[in-house]
Amino acid sequence: MKFAAFAVFSLVALTASRADILVNGDFHDGAAHWRGEAHDAGASDHVDIASLTHGGGSAGAVINLGARAWWPHMYQTFNSQYTSFTYSLTFSVSQDYAPKQRSSDWVQSTTSNPFLSYVLGGLYKGDLAPPKGNDFLLVVFDKEAALFSDVTITPKVGTTDTQTVTGTLSHVPAHDEKVLSIVFNHGTGSVTFYNVALTALPDEKKDTNAVAQP
Repeated sequence: MKFAAFAVFSLVALTASRADILVNGDFHDGAAHWRGEAHDAGASDHVDIASLTHGGGSAGAVINLGARAWWPHMYQTFNSQYTSFTYSLTFSVSQDYAPKQRSSDWVQSTTSNPFLSYVLGGLYKGDLAPPKGNDFLLVVFDKEAALFSDVTITPKVGTTDTQTVTGTLSHVPAHDEKVLSIVFNHGTGSVTFYNVALTALPDEKKDTNAVAQP
């Protein structure tokens, strides 16, 4: 898990719901409250996240690594002043799942980090790099504080079995508006998400000393 800062050059307005941190985390309501790249069962290219079914009959969201996006991702905004969270991801990967590292496009220039800028939609500087190998990233951004906290998710490949990964995100700054993003490298294959959960740890103190890098 890494905690770092990024400099903000343009901000995007965020809207969120407090409730259970994430809304429609089991995708029972299709694309509602989620944004990003995905495809439904019959699509040949990326469209908005759609409600899908798998063996158990539950709804799901599919991310196609071969979509036109450089870094396919799905995200949701939320409000919380807590600084630590538990997360849980339930998903499966296709048999041909194979992300490909972009060797140079993400390298930070004097004006922006193309990877951060693509994922967040704007011009941003910071040291967040794309995932490597078969990994993908779970990132919580605080745009107001210009900070982020991220974890690397390493799925089991070569199997289409459902997988669940859980853990803790710490040192998230205390401002209300945040965005959770799950980010992949472009490649082949797909990932189907059946549940994404984020739960605040209310016993953790709010991080009032977090500051952005100059």
